[in-house]
Amino acid sequence: MSTQPLTAMDVARARYKEAKDVTEAWDQVEFRRVRALAAETDPRRRTILTRELAEARVQLEAAQRREYAAYLQIEGLRV
Repeated sequence: MSTQPLTAMDVARARYKEAKDVTEAWDQVEFRRVRALAAETDPRRRTILTRELAEARVQLEAAQRREYAAYLQIEGLRV
């Protein structure tokens, strides 16, 4: 059984899949925070949830940028 070395495309695809998974996870976190905030009536808890939502959105945006960068890397290798 021989194994072939990974190509640059294999590595790029793996990075893209990982980045996509992270983006999806942060998207779910953000969705849960929005729902929790909408249902909360306690002002102190709403403040906490608002901060958590802001952090989730920052993380989601960063994950989306990493996913797009990984996508561009794949596209660059196709040329």
